[in-house]
Amino acid sequence: MNNKTQWHVVGQGAAILLGLIFLVASFSKIGDLADFHQSLDKLRFLPVWGGGLVTLLVPGLELTLGLCLLSRMARREAVFVAGALLLVFLGLSVEASLAGTTSSCNCFKLPTPSWLTLQGWGIVARNVALLGLSGVAWFCGKNYQAPEEDG
Repeated sequence: MNNKTQWHVVGQGAAILLGLIFLVASFSKIGDLADFHQSLDKLRFLPVWGGGLVTLLVPGLELTLGLCLLSRMARREAVFVAGALLLVFLGLSVEASLAGTTSSCNCFKLPTPSWLTLQGWGIVARNVALLGLSGVAWFCGKNYQAPEEDG
């Protein structure tokens, strides 16, 4: 395996991991939209009408991105949109942390021990890591192609 191929494999792996993360995030929100909406209200960075809109759009967008990243359909575009969405999440988490908000966005509702639950700057660090993962997927996987059909 040459050096270019190795980096391509790294990019593919990063895109797959990012896809899995977006699927988990979307399923945890879709499973309890009311709780996600309440979490957004507690963060107080959206107008009243915006919370409902975000509650409906974000889980669907995350689900679509996750499926595209895993299926290799429009993967390059999905990596770009995922990176842009993560940049927005990063900005919002920095704003919430600077304001001293201790509420979590409940982006991942997984059974985790309390010491592993992220709040404040921990959420910022997670978003930086995810943005970095999208950067790896973007720069190392420049030549994404849909799988070719035999025939």
